[in-house]
Amino acid sequence: MTKQIKIEELIPLIKISGYVAMDKDGDWYWFSDTPEMEDKMGYWFDCLGRYKNLSEMFNIAPAEDWTKSLMKVGDK
Repeated sequence: MTKQIKIEELIPLIKISGYVAMDKDGDWYWFSDTPEMEDKMGYWFDCLGRYKNLSEMFNIAPAEDWTKSLMKVGDK
């Protein structure tokens, strides 16, 4: 198993503006626009559908509370 990294370690490497957030299942996603939280289903969604599953590429440690995991990333 690969070493888990914290999302805070990965954020400086993300150069494209957007947002990152973790869903209820522990998967981290990058979104091009501000995602909306669907708390009953346990995930975040981008109305435009532009997102990438970061957990498919990296072993990212889970956040304590997925509902508070949304963070802005990239060029500011």
